[in-house]
Amino acid sequence: MADQVAPQFPRVDAFRGINNRIDPTRLGLEWQLQADNVLCDDASYLIRRPGNKALATGYLDAYGTRNGRLLLITTGNALIERFDDGATTTLATGVTGAPFVWCELGYALFVMSPTAQWAIYPDRVIAWGSLCPAVTVPTYPITDPLVYPPPKGSVLCARRSQIAIGVWEPEADRSVIYFSRPDFPHEFRLEKDYLLIAGRITLLAAVAQGLVIGTDRAIWIDPIDSPIQRVADYGVPFGALATDDRGVIYFFSERGLCRALPFENLTDKSLAIQLRQKVTAGILPYQGSAYAVVSMTGPLTPKQISRPYTPLTITTTNAQGVTP
Repeated sequence: MADQVAPQFPRVDAFRGINNRIDPTRLGLEWQLQADNVLCDDASYLIRRPGNKALATGYLDAYGTRNGRLLLITTGNALIERFDDGATTTLATGVTGAPFVWCELGYALFVMSPTAQWAIYPDRVIAWGSLCPAVTVPTYPITDPLVYPPPKGSVLCARRSQIAIGVWEPEADRSVIYFSRPDFPHEFRLEKDYLLIAGRITLLAAVAQGLVIGTDRAIWIDPIDSPIQRVADYGVPFGALATDDRGVIYFFSERGLCRALPFENLTDKSLAIQLRQKVTAGILPYQGSAYAVVSMTGPLTPKQISRPYTPLTITTTNAQGVTP
């Protein structure tokens, strides 16, 4: 009986990830149609994904700082720090209003929600804006603009020595980004230091080269010492931002995963993206590679181009006493 010859399989030098839009018979072995519990690392190897650690119930919010600390807000409104071994320590109590949007400026954190704003320092937690002097009546001639406590918005970030807050004005279908005084995060010159953006602001992030701004219909870049630029005509959902340890940001959009700066969409243009009501993102460092992880839950949400347009009334757009 002739010796049986072992079958020969084509060699795969590098895997490339998932491709589920092309006819499988046209794909090479470097592509996967499905990749449950595996990752494609920076060296193009398929490796088993790491397990995940589930936090216990009883938390309203969680935030991972740039230096790796995990901060949590409990259902009892306590700010605690959780360590790798599961131990916790209470940093402050009475921190109401969670869940928040968070940002870091130096050694301090600033958090905001529709009902509360807090400044978290290493030794205390105080109301954000409590260090702003009382607003005084201007006198003529005016030498300096008045300063106010921080406005309440939906997104915020730290840019150099300033805090930027994005506030949506639905009656004008626009957003305003307000900036604090340099080195004075409790003081905002609302009549002077601001930037107007069309649409509802959903993302605000600072990188070394400037600001990255996302709205429900476009993506903007505000470079340092250069005019603002519109780089994409599609929207960004809330909660879709992640930052790596090099200061590069990744965020999900109506056209998939993007990176900045420079701005780049990392998703194939022909791939159909379906957004859901709640989107969260993060960076997962694992065995020498880094992965942008996006989680979407809840019902599907329509894209901006498929939403009906509701025109503003004359009384909204014209302040000269004209009525419809």
